[in-house]
Amino acid sequence: RELEQKVEDRTAEMSKQKQRAEVLYSDLRDSINYALRIQKSILPTEKEISEVFDNSSVFYRPRDIVSGDFYFFRSVGRIRLVAAVDCTGHGVPGAFMSLVGYNSLSHVTKVFTEPSKILDRLNSAALEVLSSETSPDNLQDGMDLVMVAVDMEKMQLQYSGANNPLYVVREGELHEMKADKFAIASFIPDSKSYTQQVFSLKLGDTIFASTDGFVDQFGGPFGKKYMRRRFRELLIRLAEMPVNKHRAELAKEFDTWKAKEEQVDDVLVVSIRI
Repeated sequence: RELEQKVEDRTAEMSKQKQRAEVLYSDLRDSINYALRIQKSILPTEKEISEVFDNSSVFYRPRDIVSGDFYFFRSVGRIRLVAAVDCTGHGVPGAFMSLVGYNSLSHVTKVFTEPSKILDRLNSAALEVLSSETSPDNLQDGMDLVMVAVDMEKMQLQYSGANNPLYVVREGELHEMKADKFAIASFIPDSKSYTQQVFSLKLGDTIFASTDGFVDQFGGPFGKKYMRRRFRELLIRLAEMPVNKHRAELAKEFDTWKAKEEQVDDVLVVSIRI
């Protein structure tokens, strides 16, 4: 009887712990779902994207429910801006960083349209938020991004990047523009500055801006990273297709490569046809 009583007591305690865990899980799930609604509110809709670039596509695959990656589209006069941004972390921490990044980018692009100036001001704005009690040398949070400005009257593209390159495919040939190798919020303002590259566009050019989630994904027959060489080859193939097919083709390629491996990071690829 004593043993039976101990078993009953232990069972009752385990039942209480299970109920507490279920309540905590439900609260956490509700909080994450609410965070998702907030994050979705900052992402441009397909209609808003088409008003900036009418022939474009976004492949967006968060690793968790919410993401540290976000995309940004805006028209300022005759200049059309687009950015693919990768904030530190993923899941809820990354999502909080994406809100900081989006808010800073929204304010900066109301004044500046040159990508290098946008990135320099974005670095300062992000540091004001993130490093009130931490020096930039010790700051772990930040952003990598591709920033593009397109002037359709001059048929000219301007690009600046923090760690992530930009690709333009023309008639089967891929042109890669290298990024500066320092992240947003990683340096004291005015101690460095982002460089800007200019590229003359032609009708039919395809622009690709992405974060590093796709190239860093493990998979394939040997469980290795996808890598940039394979990604460049994929972009050349994509450039031969209508842009409205890019999202499905990227999803197919990513899922085939990943197979049974876990997704390692948020994934974002933006395609634009001139």
